[in-house]
Amino acid sequence: MKPLLQQIASVYLREHEQELGNMLFVFPNRRAGLFFLNYLSKMIDRPLFAPETMTVNELFARLSNLQTADRISLLFRLYAIYQSLSKKEETFDKFAYWGEMLLNDFDDVDKYLTDAKQLFTNVTELKQIDSLFDYLSENQIEAIRRFWSSFVPTSESAKQKDFRATWEILYPVYEKLHTELLASGEGYEGMIFREVAERMQRREELPVEWSRIIFVGFNALTPAEEKLFTYFRNNGLADFYWDYDIEELEDSTNRGSDFRQANLEQFKPRYELADEETRERTIELTGIPSAVGQAKYVHQLLRELYPGNKEEYSSEELMKTAVILSDENLLLPMLHSVPQELDKVNVTMGYPLSITPASTLIDNLFALQRAIRQKGTQTLFYYRNVQIILQHPYLLQLAGREAKAISDSITQYNKIYIPAEEFADNELLAALFVSNESPRQMAAYLTKLFRLLLQRLQTTEENTPPVHLEQEFLYHCYTAVNRIEGLLQNTEIELTNETFARLMKQLISAVSIPFEGEPLAGLQIMGLLETRGLDFENVIITSLNEGVFPQKQSAPSFIPYHLRKGFGLPTGEHQDAIFAYHFYRLIHRAKKVICTYDTRSEGLQSGEVSRYIHQLKYHYRQPIAEKIASFDISFSKPETVEIAKSEAIRQKLAPFLTEGSRRALSASAINTYLDCPLKFYLSTVEGLQESDDVEETIAASTFGSIFHGAMEELYNTMKGRMVTAEAIDSVLKSPTAINDAVALAFTRSFLKKEEGIVYPEGQHLLTTGIIQKYIEQLLRNDKKLTPFEYVASEYRFDERFALPSGKSVNLKGFIDRIDRKEGVTRILDYKTGSHDLTVFSGIAQLFDKEEKKRPKAVMQTFMYALLYQQQQGNCTVEPGIVIIRSLFKDADTKLYCKPERQATPVDDFNDYKEEFSAAFAQCLDEIFDPALPFTQTQDSDKCKYCPFTVICKR
Repeated sequence: MKPLLQQIASVYLREHEQELGNMLFVFPNRRAGLFFLNYLSKMIDRPLFAPETMTVNELFARLSNLQTADRISLLFRLYAIYQSLSKKEETFDKFAYWGEMLLNDFDDVDKYLTDAKQLFTNVTELKQIDSLFDYLSENQIEAIRRFWSSFVPTSESAKQKDFRATWEILYPVYEKLHTELLASGEGYEGMIFREVAERMQRREELPVEWSRIIFVGFNALTPAEEKLFTYFRNNGLADFYWDYDIEELEDSTNRGSDFRQANLEQFKPRYELADEETRERTIELTGIPSAVGQAKYVHQLLRELYPGNKEEYSSEELMKTAVILSDENLLLPMLHSVPQELDKVNVTMGYPLSITPASTLIDNLFALQRAIRQKGTQTLFYYRNVQIILQHPYLLQLAGREAKAISDSITQYNKIYIPAEEFADNELLAALFVSNESPRQMAAYLTKLFRLLLQRLQTTEENTPPVHLEQEFLYHCYTAVNRIEGLLQNTEIELTNETFARLMKQLISAVSIPFEGEPLAGLQIMGLLETRGLDFENVIITSLNEGVFPQKQSAPSFIPYHLRKGFGLPTGEHQDAIFAYHFYRLIHRAKKVICTYDTRSEGLQSGEVSRYIHQLKYHYRQPIAEKIASFDISFSKPETVEIAKSEAIRQKLAPFLTEGSRRALSASAINTYLDCPLKFYLSTVEGLQESDDVEETIAASTFGSIFHGAMEELYNTMKGRMVTAEAIDSVLKSPTAINDAVALAFTRSFLKKEEGIVYPEGQHLLTTGIIQKYIEQLLRNDKKLTPFEYVASEYRFDERFALPSGKSVNLKGFIDRIDRKEGVTRILDYKTGSHDLTVFSGIAQLFDKEEKKRPKAVMQTFMYALLYQQQQGNCTVEPGIVIIRSLFKDADTKLYCKPERQATPVDDFNDYKEEFSAAFAQCLDEIFDPALPFTQTQDSDKCKYCPFTVICKR
């Protein structure tokens, strides 16, 4: 079947070939005009003047004496008017949302030529309806009566009173807005429509430049448009062509036919359109349990429609196929799903500016401003916001080295708030990290920043197409910011940065960047409204779900439903009728219609196919090939991962056995091996570690480090001397000494500063206060043991341990505390966790890989005792553990061996030395045994918090 536009082009070329240059063709959208001219050009074999084409909105703007007003400036103007009339102290922040809604309502009121005074009348008695609205039909009057019956003054609620109070000033607001806009020669779209309609009603002559005006492809007309059509018809200038020759729309019960009869009767075409071809249409419906999955399915459909190479298909051939996106969020997945062979693609929807990196940067900058802290004259920025901005693509490209250095510094020194001075060395970073207290400052800041970004990108060496695209994004954002900055400078209205952020978001969300390329070439990807007046052989409609197609939600409105219905303003039923018309018109001339819908039922999503499919199937008896696409998901048993000790891996293990090498095993590494050999391999042999992150609060590991550091600082003054009760009392009686020791440890362990001392504040002060209490209690416990000799704190050792196999292993460690009393040397390890055990059943338990609660701390302390004896010679060593969390209820530091019921304290390591040394050597031998691979633990509980689960897929 011939497309409607092609038929009209053929008729007018035949009847008015020489007059076409003086004619105007009016379409529902610009794209229809482009397609029409394309059809016309292919029928012409000699030079001719082409007719002018435009949309009906452009025609109204051409005929009007008013200029289109800026939307944001309209909102400011409306707020000033509302404030002057309502006498309410309402901030612009609160007004902004419903001010937008009111502008939309005023737009409808004007386009539908509604009597605003009558609409916004305060009806105090129901009997007034009959006299006030006698020009309306009975159905309209009944709708108005239904609404106002709930607002009878005798039973008004507080909300009803608020509604009436606002409702009473709406007409004065509407009237004053009109007066001010007319005085400045401006108007919003609906006002321009009404101005032209009223001039026609007053029989004023409109500035018509054409010999004939042809209206093509319209359906639901506003009263203003009806007046325009009637004016040109009565003056003998107009011709009308409707796309109503559709079987389904001849059915009066079909909502899509609501406007058909009236339009055909009022506005008849001059020429008969003849399309003698017969239609052979097939319809397919596929349910897919995924939104993005539909885009991937379209890839397969396009492959089937165009199976050959791209050279085989002309642009004209590709133009016969349209992909309709009911859900605009599928635009990007769809663009990535188009086969590479189809290199000519035209996207009519444009690329939303709101999803570009430039828009994301604006959101990040507003978030940065919200979290700023002022400390005296110093401006501090919250680290999370700083790091997000430093990792933004623009910053990585234009200041990557400086951004990385600052980001690394934040992580390394655990900076929560970063002063502005740290960004001063780079012009771009210095312009970014600035405090802005007011919207005017913020607007100037954004304008300056985007200008700087554009300049930097223009001078970048990598002047590639992606850079050009980023410049386009930045330019549109710069234009939006510049526009709103100008508006803010010309208004005295006060608003917050939050409202300014919302206005910016609203302004940016309305901008769509057109894709470069020939609009009349290639595969067409478009929204439903862009299809008006166009016909395609192959139509692919995605997201054909109820609630999406047609859309369930209607635009928010201050005018209640019954009043809208009573005064003939558009309602939900009106939108349903428009959707139905577009659907049936779109598929009418298609040879192949393929629809997909999302079968998932979750949240507000029903997984139900659109009502139009049911109508086609059951009411019109159209054959529909239906199928459900499914994904083959099988849960295979995870394979056990093991790493054989190949030659390459043995070479990586060799440094641990080489004397003088820096590679050495610690007690925690050996414990890791006993828990999971694979984890040992990844962390110790390969050196894979989790990336560092900033600690906002003091983590458990840092808590322990601060405790260790403070204890070392306090006891360092007594190192190598006899500790007496008086010496400990002097420390306990000096809170400053303990406080300074904790602050110093906080500076070194948390802030990672090697010089100076920073006293904790806020939440950190609470945590360090707890550490201070633990230290005081440990000192009290130590006082009971006095006198004793304090040997060392954080004692480091590096020892080589000989194995029966003849190998020697490099071992290292830090002993938290060594003291001596009555010839017995105590080796103590501080433990901050609650899971550390001081009781064990025997040496075998310390090396049992299957043991769920293996006493790791005991194994570590025994290892320290073994190596200390090896270093210092044979002496009496008592290993022990200080459980910090138990200091207030238990001062015992001893280890206990409990093979059965009776627990025996470990007073002398020599009693366990031989057995432990043999088991320890066997464990180390196993680590370096080339025949034994590094295997994965079988205990999945040990994998819960392991950072390597992504690798081993446990």
